[in-house]
Amino acid sequence: MFRTASIAIVAVVICFAQSGCKRDQEAVAKDMTSKMKDAASILKSVQDEASSKAAASKLQALGEEMKALQKEMAAMPQDKKPDDAKAKAMADDMMKAVGEMTSELMRIATNPKLMTPELQKAMGEMDGGGMKRGGKMPF
Repeated sequence: MFRTASIAIVAVVICFAQSGCKRDQEAVAKDMTSKMKDAASILKSVQDEASSKAAASKLQALGEEMKALQKEMAAMPQDKKPDDAKAKAMADDMMKAVGEMTSELMRIATNPKLMTPELQKAMGEMDGGGMKRGGKMPF
């Protein structure tokens, strides 16, 4: 999950900082931030084993949506001068979402009853496999 979030942040920053973005690219970046906020909300719902398993299926679906947005962003042309204020605001919003996800991941990771195999697998798939190495959280 951290790898997915990092890739998304880099894509947004590059998009805005180096070459600017069209309205469509801005929309994709906003959608990615929204998905990260959704992931944080899903993780916040994890309070016991049952909610952990329920969150796993939601995160799997969300991970697929996030991967599609990353591909969409990568395929877009980057040909306009950026609006620095807008780029900073979007990057700040995305960093806040990543912080919320990180906080929830830390809470869950420190409680073995919350970190079910299903949730760990879902987060590993969102991370692009980073968590699969040794079956541990990537932090």
